Amino acid sequence: MKIKKKALRKRLAQLPINFPAPVVERQFDLDEAKRRIEHLCCSLAHNEVEIRDDALMNVPQWIQAAFHESVSTADRTLLQQKLALGLFFCLWHSDKPLVQLECADRITKTVFSPTTLADQCDMFSAMMLILCRRWSTIDRYRLDKYLAFVRRLLFAFISRCRDAYELNGATRDECIAATLASFRDSILTPGAVGIALHVADISLDEFLKAKMKPETFIVLSQEIPLALMVKGNFVEKRVLDQFLVPIAAGVLSQRAKYLSDEDRLTIIQGLSKLCRSLSVAKSTVRLVRPMLSEAQGWLEDAAARLSAPEQFIQVSKRLSQRAIHREVAEADETRIESAALNYEARREKREARAFLVGDAKRKKPRRVLNTKRRKEYVVTKQDLYADADDD
Repeated sequence: MKIKKKALRKRLAQLPINFPAPVVERQFDLDEAKRRIEHLCCSLAHNEVEIRDDALMNVPQWIQAAFHESVSTADRTLLQQKLALGLFFCLWHSDKPLVQLECADRITKTVFSPTTLADQCDMFSAMMLILCRRWSTIDRYRLDKYLAFVRRLLFAFISRCRDAYELNGATRDECIAATLASFRDSILTPGAVGIALHVADISLDEFLKAKMKPETFIVLSQEIPLALMVKGNFVEKRVLDQFLVPIAAGVLSQRAKYLSDEDRLTIIQGLSKLCRSLSVAKSTVRLVRPMLSEAQGWLEDAAARLSAPEQFIQVSKRLSQRAIHREVAEADETRIESAALNYEARREKREARAFLVGDAKRKKPRRVLNTKRRKEYVVTKQDLYADADDD
């Protein structure tokens, strides 16, 4: 900043060169924020990569604006979904595998840019909701990058819930409630099929990579992947065959370095109990029960191998399938017997109620009416009394 000599002669007050600019607090304008966020979403969906990168750098400040205290709940949800839709199309226009993975990592960091865990859960829920709505529109050329993006998104979310539980002093119930609330409106809805299968396939693996405690691991496994599989709106043979891979192979071999032997045994026994209880539950679809029983057999064999390897005896596949069919048949027989007992109890109760009411107040039997149509005959007096010889 140059000072002219004329100003010095006039002895006018001059500010120093490095004097900071005054801070002016502006009032939050919701209409202006909506307009700016819509313009930002258009920039996120632009064809030029430079414009998309510049817009992606400005997303965190507008996410903070969406969580302003003067914004209502409905407007906040709308702004979150708009930003999530812009991030969805930002990844849509990304090309080349390495560039796509870098873009997926940047978008994941942007989604979890809010400071509090509640705000992060809300933004994650909005992103998953947009993914569920747009999943059927993704073509096969763009599917791989969105599968990788969902995997990174899920791992980041589980890691932040774990940090809140282990480092920030939050209780385990609070973390589990926040996790389930984030999934309740997205993949746990009946219409989300494709992304729900993907989450059920990768969730156990991501739980292990996040190094969660065994108790939390078992609870989340019951509420997310197993709950997705027992609904039965996407039961197919290939799904039943592939579901054993993330349960058995993922837990036992692929991520064994993240767990000690004691934790592995606890997780395997807990999953085995869950599979056994869900295989005979009324809410479980019939086609899913053999799959859960087979998974239970695999997990019990693995637990026996870990606890007492010298006493472990491998069971053949044929014998295990026979045991599975026998257990399913026993469960069906038990269910039929319980239904028959309930019917007999209801019938005896009905008869006792009718006996107490008495004969006078019993319902009278319905009168059976003869509704057969009668033919109309016209008979005259001559037809009755006339002689046949008169004609």
